[in-house]
Amino acid sequence: MFMLPGVEVHPGFLLGGEFLGIATLPPHTAGEEAWMSIKLLHSTALRKAAREQWRSADHELVRPQTSRRRLSIEWHEKNVAGSIRFNLADGEREELSMSTPPSHELTVNGYTIRRLGPGDAEGVARLVELVYGDTYYPRDLYEPRQIVHLNGVGKLVSVVALDSAGQVVGHLALERPDLGAVAEASDAIVLPQHRHHHLLEQMMLLLRGEATRLGLAGLVAYPVTNHVFSQDAEEHAGGHPCGVALGLWPRSFHNMPAPLTQRMSFVIYFQSLRPRQPGPVLHVATCHQEILTRISRQYGFSVELCEEAPAEGSGELAVEYEAAVEAGTIRVHRVGADTTAAVRRTCRDLCESAGAKALTLELPLAQAGTAAVCRAAEEDGFFFSGIVPAFAGDGDALLLQLPREDIDLSLVQIDHPFAQDLLAYVSDERERVWKTRRR
Repeated sequence: MFMLPGVEVHPGFLLGGEFLGIATLPPHTAGEEAWMSIKLLHSTALRKAAREQWRSADHELVRPQTSRRRLSIEWHEKNVAGSIRFNLADGEREELSMSTPPSHELTVNGYTIRRLGPGDAEGVARLVELVYGDTYYPRDLYEPRQIVHLNGVGKLVSVVALDSAGQVVGHLALERPDLGAVAEASDAIVLPQHRHHHLLEQMMLLLRGEATRLGLAGLVAYPVTNHVFSQDAEEHAGGHPCGVALGLWPRSFHNMPAPLTQRMSFVIYFQSLRPRQPGPVLHVATCHQEILTRISRQYGFSVELCEEAPAEGSGELAVEYEAAVEAGTIRVHRVGADTTAAVRRTCRDLCESAGAKALTLELPLAQAGTAAVCRAAEEDGFFFSGIVPAFAGDGDALLLQLPREDIDLSLVQIDHPFAQDLLAYVSDERERVWKTRRR
C-alpha cells in the first residue's frame, strides 16, 4: 500500500485478466466514521457496475475513465470536487488535483489574488520557509500534499497572492478543523519585499467572501503584537477587537528579523458574517460585565443578564494541547457540579505533565453555572482574556488565560484604541488576580 494525502491506495491484482485496485477516500464532511471504498476497475463492464454500486449521499463516483496504462476517476464530495489519476502499472501517482466552486479573482497593482490551486501548494510551502524558517506552526504548511488535502476536505480554505511572474508571495486561510460555524482566519504570510501593497487586506476581502459562501457565522483571528500590520488588515476587513491573549506562542516563533524577547502575544479579533437571532444575547453576570457589554456593542447586539444558579449534574469539557507551541486549551461545553474540580485537575495535568507554558479556558456565557467556575479559575491564577461571539455551542464564550511566563506589556504593540483599552483591562485584571489568587 502507498499513501496519498488522505487517500489509501492498495496495489491491485489480476481478476480474470483485468486489473483490480482499491482506493479509500477520506471521511466525508459530515464527520461519520465510516469510510467509503471505490473500486478502480480496468474494464468497461466492471466500471459500469462500480458506478451503479458505489454511491452515497456525500461521495459520488462520477466518471471513471481508462487508457491502456492509466485510470482516472472523479468524485464529488458535497461542495468540493476533485480528481485522482493513477499509473496502474507501477502504482505511482501521476496527478493530484482539487477544485472548488468558482470564486472571484482580484488583480491589484500587478498582483493576482485567488483561491489556492493544487499547483500553488509548493509555492505556499516555500513561502512559509522563506518567512519563518523552520519555526512556523502549524507544521502542515510545510507539506504541499497536506495543504492540498486539507483544502480538498474543507478544513483549510486558502487564498494566495501571486506576483506578475506567477510566484506565490502571500497566503491567508480559514482554519476549520471541526468544520464548525466559526472559522479562524489564520496563516497570514507575505514575503517582506511584497509588504505595504495591501495584499493582506485584499486576501482578507476574498476570504471573507469564501466564508460567507460557506455559511459561516463569523471569523476569529489572532494578529501578532510585535507589529501592527496584521491588526490593520483585520480592521480593514471589518473585524473588531474582542480580547488579548498574552504569551500564547513561544519566543522561537520567527516572523521579523529581530528575535522575540518573550513569548508572542496576540490581539483577538472577531467579525460577524450573518445576523444573529432577534433579541438580546444571554450572558450570566460576571465581574467582567462592563467590558463584555462594550465588546458586544461593536457587533450591534445587546446583552441580557441571566441569573446565576448552582450547576447540577456532570459537566463536559474538551482539552487540546499543542505541543509545538506549548499551549493548552480547556473548553467547557457544559457546566456541571464537577466542572471546577475537573478544570483544576486538567490545568494541573497540562502544566505538570505536558509542560504547558500558556493555558486558555473557554466558558459558555449562556450557562448559569459559569460565574462560579470563573471565580474559582481566577482564584487559581486565570485572568480575563476576552470574549468570542458564537464561540460556544449555545452562545458566546468567555476566555480566561494563564500564561506561565511573565509578559512585559510595554513590548506588546497594539494600534486600535479599543484594543488598547482591552490590554489595559487585561493588565488590571492580571494584577488583581495575582494579589488574591490561592497559593
